Amino acid sequence: MTQSDAEPWLRPIYALPVGLTWDRSPGVTLVGDAAHLMSPFADEGANLAMFDGADLANKLLEQPDIEVALASYEERLFPRSSDSAGRSAQNLKVFFGQEAPQSIVSLFNRL
Repeated sequence: MTQSDAEPWLRPIYALPVGLTWDRSPGVTLVGDAAHLMSPFADEGANLAMFDGADLANKLLEQPDIEVALASYEERLFPRSSDSAGRSAQNLKVFFGQEAPQSIVSLFNRL
């Protein structure tokens, strides 16, 4: 399609730095995009958010001490999201970086 009745609506893409961690804050933690905001180019955001919620719920059920449960959850949260965040950042660069669209052609040629 080369024509439209509407103008394109450009929107920024926000992402936290890959590998971001934080120090524990008593009684507080983050899940989903709040914990690992990334572009949609790894196709994992919703999966990570659901996994985060389930993992946090399990930790809270297993451990009566909330601080221990939150710390245990965060120990697993950071490495779990780091891989997806890295793939997301790389794919964002492939599709929208300085080398695009040639980088996209190269990607599909390798597949």
